[in-house]
Amino acid sequence: MKHHFAMKKLLLLFFTLVQLAAVAQRTGHDYAVFFVASKFDNGWTTLDNAPAEVKAIGDLLRDQYGFEVRIVADATRSKIVQTLAEYKRKEYKPQDQLLLFFSMHGVHDQGSDQGYLVPKDGLYDDPSYESWYSHAALRDLAHSMKCPRILIALDACYSGIFGKGRDRPGAPAWENAPDCQTKLRAAFGEGTTRKYLTAGGDTRVPARSIFAAQWQVALKTGTGSDDLLSYTELMAKLDEFRDPRPTWGNFIPGTDGDFVFVRKNPCAVLSDRDGDNIPDAADQCPDEWGSQANGCPAQPTTDLAADLAAWKEAKRLQTESSYRSYLRQYPNGEFKEQGNAALRGFEAAAARQRDDTAWDLAEEKNTLDAYKKYLADYPTGLHKSEADQKVGSLSTSEKTAGTLMPDGMIFIKGGKFQMGSPPTEADRGDDEQQHEVELSDFYIGKYEVTQKQWRDVMGSDPPVPSFKNCDNCPVENVSWDEIQTFIKMLNQQTGRMYRLPTEAEWEYAARGAGKATLFGNGKNISAPKEINFDSREEYKKSYSAAGAYPNKTVPVGSLSNPNALGLHDMSGNVYEWCSDWYDDNYYKNSPRKDPTGPISGSERVMRGGSWGRGPEYCRAADRDSYGKGSNGIGFRLARTN
Repeated sequence: MKHHFAMKKLLLLFFTLVQLAAVAQRTGHDYAVFFVASKFDNGWTTLDNAPAEVKAIGDLLRDQYGFEVRIVADATRSKIVQTLAEYKRKEYKPQDQLLLFFSMHGVHDQGSDQGYLVPKDGLYDDPSYESWYSHAALRDLAHSMKCPRILIALDACYSGIFGKGRDRPGAPAWENAPDCQTKLRAAFGEGTTRKYLTAGGDTRVPARSIFAAQWQVALKTGTGSDDLLSYTELMAKLDEFRDPRPTWGNFIPGTDGDFVFVRKNPCAVLSDRDGDNIPDAADQCPDEWGSQANGCPAQPTTDLAADLAAWKEAKRLQTESSYRSYLRQYPNGEFKEQGNAALRGFEAAAARQRDDTAWDLAEEKNTLDAYKKYLADYPTGLHKSEADQKVGSLSTSEKTAGTLMPDGMIFIKGGKFQMGSPPTEADRGDDEQQHEVELSDFYIGKYEVTQKQWRDVMGSDPPVPSFKNCDNCPVENVSWDEIQTFIKMLNQQTGRMYRLPTEAEWEYAARGAGKATLFGNGKNISAPKEINFDSREEYKKSYSAAGAYPNKTVPVGSLSNPNALGLHDMSGNVYEWCSDWYDDNYYKNSPRKDPTGPISGSERVMRGGSWGRGPEYCRAADRDSYGKGSNGIGFRLARTN
């Protein structure tokens, strides 16, 4: 009798182990490494939300999916390199997965069409690119790692350059398997994975990340009933917000394995109802055909103690997946209504989050089109009244070229124009080769930045001004680098993204939206009553008039010289810095669309002439450059949106 009883116990243990083995088919380990930079050393704007966004994703991966999570905070370039080298040396099992997630600023070099990530210690302007981390280096290093399944996620501006021109995988075949266990086995079959996801294309993305928010939504809600979230399912969730639109694909062609997010204890069932020791659809009540066969009771049995324990566990975890798990186990349990109510609450919270994120994006862009898109996507949204007000205030103004905005910027409608000067133009330089340029919309300051404005932002007087006691005179004797510090502080104070205009933007604006006029006041004659230049008789030209010469700067806007767009002092008073490096041959190879200048150089472009120069230097086409500040150089601001 004892022998018979012992044999029954052994058989019971054997079948239990068989069933557990059938459930625990996967042997791999999941790793997630987050690189986040939110506060930067060299003039980049702060990304205040990045640490919390990364932590929220990491918590979900660890708590619900069993990932080993590591966050590399304040990620300098050396930290990135050292951490990636550590994971390259690591040994991996055949079913291991590695997620590399980057949250920081990004840069696009249009000349080489290469992308870069900006670490905490990345320079604001780096002609050598050595302080940044290139997309190409990341691709090569990740591919060389021994881990069979790697997913790279980039939450940065211009991140879409990472996978430009690379192939996209289709939906994985394993998703069509009949049950969870079969899916799990098939998903981790043979094959390597080298996939990527990015927050947007070759454009800027908002500081408050839509990409990170949608990762959280996908991880909370995306697995459905089978506890598995495929790469394509994740991408579908991320793609619900199309502006900016995420990009995705294989960063190494031909690596067609999948990257799968697997919840803890996947594919669990209450019992082996069909007796095959394999958890599958036939074990559910009702089974996949809606039948109560294979031992299912006519009415689901309710073990009140187990029901209560499961409900308490769901409430302890307070997650959407915990309530779904409870309802799968106890579809007619004592707490069914409370469980469904909790799920409705999660769905409502997710809807509110999508609404808030869409509104944040609209406010970030602050354009008429952005607010209209919000209203189209959320006609009864949480921010409808605010959006209606914005549309009303912008509808009659923003898209009209020359409109003055509340911050003193004038809207410039983009378009095509002939940049440079024709061969017949008097006193033209060899670096003014005429060529067609097409520009996107932008904004530029109505006036040059004044000494008072500099003091208000910086908290101190301009550095060594040559003409003191003139608050409304343009700030001058400021270097290009000092202006970057000013812009950084201004952006922190206002929450906007001001910058210097590109050389092409400056000339387009000076020409009154690309007109073929000689000077920045929209005329072909430089007269001292309209332009502050060296108007002494000995410097007179056929296209200028001689007259009173103040021999110093004058208050901005004090001369009757606005052009067709309402911009003052685009010629004369002070030279104005542009964002571009100077190259006398750049026009020969300049991109047609939104050129930003050479990728490196020794001097920066300055435009417009000054109080101390003759009329030939005040021409809209004239190009000059300098390596440091002088008493003839100031600037005006620009912004994209």
